[in-house]
Amino acid sequence: MYNYFVISFQGATTIFAYLLENVKGYSVERHAEMLELMGSTFIDEHHDIQMALAFWRQSVDLREAEGVAKNELGYSPLYSILPEGVEGNLLLFNYYSKL
Repeated sequence: MYNYFVISFQGATTIFAYLLENVKGYSVERHAEMLELMGSTFIDEHHDIQMALAFWRQSVDLREAEGVAKNELGYSPLYSILPEGVEGNLLLFNYYSKL
């Protein structure tokens, strides 16, 4: 099987779409993770928010349609070393991320 994560990381959308259509054997959860990674790549490497949101939306739609929940990451020890004044923003982020 092809390594979708390498292709996702490079942001090669044409190859990514071709492989998703023609290579079978990956679970719905893995497919959603690949879409999420493509979105992250477009933010990080290409600074393209519109494409990132499009891939993330596809992932959310796929998870909802197939009933596959995204696992929560839980507590991170990094939260305990946030600079002063950031806690309020973090609480807002947590609130809006659960909508």
